[in-house]
Amino acid sequence: MAVEYWTYEQFLAYMKGEWKQGEHIGVIGPTGAGKTWIVRDLLLLRRYSVVIATKEKDKTLVRYEKEDGFVLYQEWPPFYQDTRVLLWKKPKELGNFYDQAVLVYQVMSVSYIIMFITRDKRDLARIAEGAGLDLDEVKAANGELLKHEFLLLQTGKNPVRVAKSERK
Repeated sequence: MAVEYWTYEQFLAYMKGEWKQGEHIGVIGPTGAGKTWIVRDLLLLRRYSVVIATKEKDKTLVRYEKEDGFVLYQEWPPFYQDTRVLLWKKPKELGNFYDQAVLVYQVMSVSYIIMFITRDKRDLARIAEGAGLDLDEVKAANGELLKHEFLLLQTGKNPVRVAKSERK
């Protein structure tokens, strides 16, 4: 399988042209990989957007509400007039994510997966299955990722390796 290589700017231009209304993006990666940063850049491309938050606390997500005009919801659906929604149902207790999982599955099915390098074999299997891709191909592409890179995965398409540009 050939993995194409793009700059971060090429990735954003692609997403601006290809990401359609009603399509969803899943972002997966370890702490500090840059997930929240990429999500904020992608959100700037859209007028209407929903962020589904799963962390108990997150200063960056609080900024979505305070600085970016997102309206906080803990249940679905939101009011029609709210064009930027932060859906954030915090867990009742540490490790109890059942209510969050139910809410996430109620809201979306993923059209794009942005995957940072992962060492978790279960995550790789879930990602490959969710994207309809061969697990061995996803493992191989994941193994080639460098620190500031991620994969763009779409059902029925080869993975694209993207170099994340450094913040200036």
